[in-house]
Amino acid sequence: MGRIIFYEDRNFQGRSYETSSDCVDLSSYLSRCSSIRIIFYEDRNFQGRSYETSSDCVDLSSYLSRCSSIRVESGCFMVYERPNFMGHQFFLRQGEYPDYQYLMSMGMMGESVRSCRVIPMHRGTFRMRIYERENFGGQMTELTDDCESIQDRFRMSDCQSCQVIEGPWLMYEQPHYRGRQMLMMPGEYRSFREMGMRMRIIFYEDRNFQGRSYETSSDCVDLTSYLSRCHSCRVESGCFMVYDRSNYMGNQYFVRRGEYSDYSRMTGFSDCIRSCRTIPMHRGPFRMKIYERENFGGQMHELMEDCDSIQDRFRMSDCQSCNVMDGHWLLYEQPHYRGRMMYLRPGEYKSFRDMGMGSMRFSSIRRIIIFYEDRDFQGHSYETSSDCDDLTSFLNRCSSCRVESGCFMVYDRSNYMGNQYFLRRGDYSDYSCMTGFSDCIRSCRTIPMHRGSFKIRIYERENFGGQMHELMEDCESIQDRFHMSDCQSCHVMDGHWLLYEQPQYRGRMMYLRPGEYRSFRDMDRNFQGRSYECSSDCADLHSHFSRCNSIQVESGCWMVYERPNFMGYQYFLQRGEYPDYQRWMGFNDCVRSCRIIPQHQGSHRIRIYERSDFGGQMMELTDDCPSLYDRFHYNDIHSCNVMDGYWLLYEHPNYKGKQYLLKPGEYRQYNDWGGLSSRIGSIRRITHAN
Repeated sequence: MGRIIFYEDRNFQGRSYETSSDCVDLSSYLSRCSSIRIIFYEDRNFQGRSYETSSDCVDLSSYLSRCSSIRVESGCFMVYERPNFMGHQFFLRQGEYPDYQYLMSMGMMGESVRSCRVIPMHRGTFRMRIYERENFGGQMTELTDDCESIQDRFRMSDCQSCQVIEGPWLMYEQPHYRGRQMLMMPGEYRSFREMGMRMRIIFYEDRNFQGRSYETSSDCVDLTSYLSRCHSCRVESGCFMVYDRSNYMGNQYFVRRGEYSDYSRMTGFSDCIRSCRTIPMHRGPFRMKIYERENFGGQMHELMEDCDSIQDRFRMSDCQSCNVMDGHWLLYEQPHYRGRMMYLRPGEYKSFRDMGMGSMRFSSIRRIIIFYEDRDFQGHSYETSSDCDDLTSFLNRCSSCRVESGCFMVYDRSNYMGNQYFLRRGDYSDYSCMTGFSDCIRSCRTIPMHRGSFKIRIYERENFGGQMHELMEDCESIQDRFHMSDCQSCHVMDGHWLLYEQPQYRGRMMYLRPGEYRSFRDMDRNFQGRSYECSSDCADLHSHFSRCNSIQVESGCWMVYERPNFMGYQYFLQRGEYPDYQRWMGFNDCVRSCRIIPQHQGSHRIRIYERSDFGGQMMELTDDCPSLYDRFHYNDIHSCNVMDGYWLLYEHPNYKGKQYLLKPGEYRQYNDWGGLSSRIGSIRRITHAN
């Protein structure tokens, strides 16, 4: 009688199974009988603790605190940034991946690998059907081979659902197999959006993203099923309405991609978040009818664009019912899009009072411009009906846009800076061809409707000097009409105006709203424009003004940050004047938060370590170190313990490059102090006599 023995591992290692008859399924006896194997390492270059597997792993954190390098001995795997095969995913085949940060730099993954899935070998044919719309709607195309561009090959504007009939497939976010990836095994996928490819929001129990968390990419009628409370949230993609009661009831608030560290402070409501609803993207026109009385009674008006005051525009004392025919809309309690909100999707709303809004009156209405990553309205898109100071938070680039209604100014730099261009309703398929600027759109600002008179005073010199003329109508040539050689400052008293570089409304533009403009050359630098003064930490300067481009430090030492909540690039300031933010910081376009550095009178002491969790070589410092490498012969710091005083870490020697503030405490890994890598070139004490 014949006999065969199977082993789980190579070289006859691991568990074994012996048989002398047919076996239709060896997996009933052995977890594997192949050479598929992947090894995860805690540190880069295959250092530190390791974990080896040849099967799916739903949570790697059970074995390793982090994963910084990977070796695939054989087979193919998908690795995921979150447990349970969630989050961004990346395909790995046989080979070595010595630095996980490389995957992060390509925008593929988050901070670490948290789960992995084996991709089984498929020897037959491959077949799948892709659909332009969700639930297998719109144009359908069947594939049996690779396709490097759906748009070029099939003229499909999007792919939102699919049926995988045979074989495993990889779908990519961008043409030519680039961008984020998604593994598709045989089965039906009715909506990629609901799978988390498009929308994602994370709720946290406590403020500042602390405590337990819950993540979703769809509607949630009752968050208390997952969290006992919710006081902060982070929107990773998409747009959502959040509610302070279950079942989408109570006060509601619109959130888009960004961080919301304190819900009650953000909204002014005392309660926490209890439910949330996704807001799907709308690509067509916007149309709604509003009625003065319930059940579509009284005065009626039709809207296709934003309305900043129902009372001023239509002389309506109230709005109690409406019919939303196209698009998604936000109603606001007060004029100019302020106060409490209510989200409306297409449908009939016979009574706002019966919807749980009580006696709340609505005074302004806003649609929920669409921006596209690529020309001709291709690629990822982002839709907004309000100011956006940084489009790169939503799109990698923006090369075309469609204005559904209203008027906007678009800018080629963040925070409404750089070259600007006026857009009214229409399609703009190629931004660079349209404007003549080489860069893409980075920010946009709505231009509110103005129904009154227009008045502006223009001056020949800065600070309202030289010849002055008052305008109440358009002027196609200042030189021909007033014989002014230049215009360097102005005072806008009424209305919104556009200034052009050349006669006959040509060349570069500048948008001016009511206010004083003492110098077009400086425009907010050199301590111009609105100001805000503080003597304590400020988590979000945007609450006080739209941008910050110059600073005067009258006393003390401060850290300023390029993002709210003390995030992003940071810079140390002591007493002095900083007239141009970009010149002295050189990173982003604006300061968004600041933190005071308390005065320290005693000694300074810090211990730095070569490895995470206070491992490897240790050095103690009590004074400044202009070159870490020259002094200790290494320039990677993975952890540190600040025992006394406040310190600054610099990316490069001689106190240059990115900076990181360290206050007394333990920092077990470099991302604890906000670092993107462990590379440190120099270290300096913070003294108020620096």
